[in-house]
Amino acid sequence: MNSDQEYSALLRPLQREIERLQAYYGDRLRCTPGCCACCRELSVLPLEAAIIRAAYTGLTANLQARIRNAASAGGEYCPFLVDKLCAIYGSRPLICRTHGLPIAYINEEQEAIEVSACPENFPLDTEFVREGLLFLDRFNGELQALNQRFARETDRDPRQRIALSRIVLPDRGPG
Repeated sequence: MNSDQEYSALLRPLQREIERLQAYYGDRLRCTPGCCACCRELSVLPLEAAIIRAAYTGLTANLQARIRNAASAGGEYCPFLVDKLCAIYGSRPLICRTHGLPIAYINEEQEAIEVSACPENFPLDTEFVREGLLFLDRFNGELQALNQRFARETDRDPRQRIALSRIVLPDRGPG
């Protein structure tokens, strides 16, 4: 199985969990096409950068130019955000797939669960129950393991984080 296939295999159970939470919250989730409050410039691991780069190269020349221009201009928004829609939606990073949902992290030091949730969907005083949370630690751990193998096979630093804008700028993009 190659890296793309392994990444797709990682995304399948994550997608099931996302769909479960979408059904759980129903109309409470206001995320729809055009909502881009979470679409910020961020960085990804080399594996996800390679997947995004492949998706980018499959876009039309016009769309590629628009993305390159956005990346060159800088700013806080993701360069793949075109007309308030993700130009690489099917290949977006793991973190982008989970935006809008209440994300839970185990803080072992404080023996607590920390929750990050979109204020568009959940007011700051929202109290969550465990079954309504997306625990990403397992998926992030699997992503780290896949990235380690990918980096080893492609002679890259597995700890490197690559800004989304760098993926499309030829003079600064990842190899």
